[in-house]
Amino acid sequence: MAKNFAVGDLVSWVSSGIRKEGFVLHVLPPGALPSEFGDFPSIESASPRDHETYIVAAKKGSETGKRKATNYWPRTSLLQPLEKLSVRLWGVDRPTIATDPESAPAEFGQGQLVKWVSSYTPKKGTIVKIVPAGTLPHEIDPAYSCVESSGGQALARDHQSYVVLGARTDGKGKEKLYWPRTALLRSA
Repeated sequence: MAKNFAVGDLVSWVSSGIRKEGFVLHVLPPGALPSEFGDFPSIESASPRDHETYIVAAKKGSETGKRKATNYWPRTSLLQPLEKLSVRLWGVDRPTIATDPESAPAEFGQGQLVKWVSSYTPKKGTIVKIVPAGTLPHEIDPAYSCVESSGGQALARDHQSYVVLGARTDGKGKEKLYWPRTALLRSA
């Protein structure tokens, strides 16, 4: 029986005798590994799976307190839909807009104010440069060699992307240049 979930769907599963609850952060196509997406370096796996899989931000059902959620790549066959979480997932917002790898990324203009969440931290900033598909920011201008990329990987993207001058919304940290994943960006 095929199970299909979308970004933001609540799920639960049991592995190693421990119940976990959370929500789908990312949908992976058959054959893909989490490491290919760059945002989930803590998830390791020996081999790709031959079906659609999901990266889930979750906590153990018995956990309390403000420990941040952990990213998991659970077996799809173990996932069950969930109506409501019994744990609080600190440090991560549940996505409300489903993103499909096949869908076209949103387009923004230079100077536009945007917001996004990466590394469990909400950020806000202004688009300072539009990066054409297949290009890295520093290839446009060496001044962008210090840009922080989601996932820390410097691979050209197959769609238009953006360099953003921004900062954390909680006031911690300094303003700096980011190259966030386009699918994470929203108008602010």
